[in-house]
Amino acid sequence: VKLVAAHVAAEDQPTVKERLLSQAVTAATLYVAPEFRGEATAMLNDALRGTEPAVIFDRALARLPLDDASAAHLAQLLETSTNKELRWLALTALIAHGTRGVDDADAVDDPSSEGAVSKLRARAVADKRWAWEEITRSDRSNLEIRYLMDGLTFNAEGLEGLSDEYFRIAPELWDRLTNEMAQRTLEGIYPMWDISEEAIAKADALLAREDLTAGLRRVLSEGRDRAARALRVRAVDAAAVPRG
Repeated sequence: VKLVAAHVAAEDQPTVKERLLSQAVTAATLYVAPEFRGEATAMLNDALRGTEPAVIFDRALARLPLDDASAAHLAQLLETSTNKELRWLALTALIAHGTRGVDDADAVDDPSSEGAVSKLRARAVADKRWAWEEITRSDRSNLEIRYLMDGLTFNAEGLEGLSDEYFRIAPELWDRLTNEMAQRTLEGIYPMWDISEEAIAKADALLAREDLTAGLRRVLSEGRDRAARALRVRAVDAAAVPRG
């Protein structure tokens, strides 16, 4: 995270820059030990805010837990940016931050298909239980489900208890949906917000069942392994030498 924050602006290849920023955001929010996460996200907030090319850095900034200065920066983008996708992402981030509400998204005059799914994502950020029901119980389109899942997992707020629910409904969801849609959905809502021994034990308990299909078992095993890896990396990070 520190290396990216210090040097990513010097990278001259946009695709490489985007990949590095995405990896840094993932590292700061998923792999850094909880006690150091505030430091990591603050470092990235400072490095990304106002850096050029703005569309690349602002898009990555919106995926971070925002500090007040970054929230103000994204609020300004709502008024000045001509990039509609970036404005929607900034508004979603501000709703996650708590400085804007779903009413602000509903009030946006955007009759396009992008506007419709972006409003779904904005509502999903604010109402995780509603988003969960829409993802797991409704007959939404693939695109709508993708935006709903993005809103659901945009941050960890409001996801309490949904780890248990995931492992409860996973077999039923797999049976009800097409294999492709079930895989995409169960991968997209795997509870990576709950990185704990308890969550890994829940996955192990479900994987111990002998009636799981091979496809469902693969999705669960891969999610379980990602969560276990994150838990191990956090432990290593927590035991590392002091920052400096």
